[in-house]
Amino acid sequence: SGYKKDSLSFSSCKFEKWTFMARPCRMARFIDIIFKNCDFSLADLGGSSFIRVEFTDCKLSGTNLSEGTFNQVLFNNCHGKYSLFNNDKFTGTSFSSCDLQGVVLDECKLHSIYFDACNLSEAEFYYTPLKGVDFRTSVIDRIRLNGPELKGAIVNSFQAADLARILGVIIEDQSLKSYTKTCFPSFSKNTCSSFPLVRFRNHNSVFEGISHSRK
Repeated sequence: SGYKKDSLSFSSCKFEKWTFMARPCRMARFIDIIFKNCDFSLADLGGSSFIRVEFTDCKLSGTNLSEGTFNQVLFNNCHGKYSLFNNDKFTGTSFSSCDLQGVVLDECKLHSIYFDACNLSEAEFYYTPLKGVDFRTSVIDRIRLNGPELKGAIVNSFQAADLARILGVIIEDQSLKSYTKTCFPSFSKNTCSSFPLVRFRNHNSVFEGISHSRK
């Protein structure tokens, strides 16, 4: 490890059972790093970059990871309730079996990001396009967003029904086999009437641009 300008830089290291709680470590650079059983609760890592980094069994509750870059990063079995990922860039990043309740992922750029068996209840995705993001194995109850962010996201049929309620969509046929009309409260009647009818068939379709299927 060493200093680069006013920021810390680490490469080819393994941190095990380290505590970074409530410590500022802004604009740091981490390359080829393994964090195992480390505690980052309430730590400030804003503006940092992570390249080929693995977080396993780490605590990230309330951690500030905003305005950072994540390239080929794995979060495995981590506890990240209410962590902040605002304005981040993700490339080839995976979250596996993580508790991310209330996580904030606003205004992020996602390229090949994966969520597997994660708790994303009450997560925020304002102004973060979710096209191609597969949520089918994760919990996304009460997520927060404007609506357009969901275009192209992949969800299962049960999640689609939940998202319909969030977006103010009226599903008239509970069997999800008929055409349904959409109505977004924030739009005028003229705008609402211009939305296409949505067809649910064989549990695979596009739901207002939201792909959903049974896995």
